[in-house]
Amino acid sequence: MIDDATVEKLLEELRPTLPDSIVGFDVETGLDHVGDEAIWVWVILPDADTAAWEYANREVIRESIRDAFLAEKLPWVYVRFREESERRRA
Repeated sequence: MIDDATVEKLLEELRPTLPDSIVGFDVETGLDHVGDEAIWVWVILPDADTAAWEYANREVIRESIRDAFLAEKLPWVYVRFREESERRRA
């Protein structure tokens, strides 16, 4: 099973190619609803930055992460988005 540290390393390598608005990432690995190995990545964006939350921006981020993980032959990655203030509560 893939570990969180491996996923975090790949995200940090990918980070220079992603929009500057990203505050950080939260990562979880485990089994999905059908028992397959999976990765969950929550992309942390600033609360008040409306441009960061635009659909097109989020799609660029989502597709970049998925493409990078597929290229590394990693399990399916579920990419979600979370506000910075929500991260502090989580």
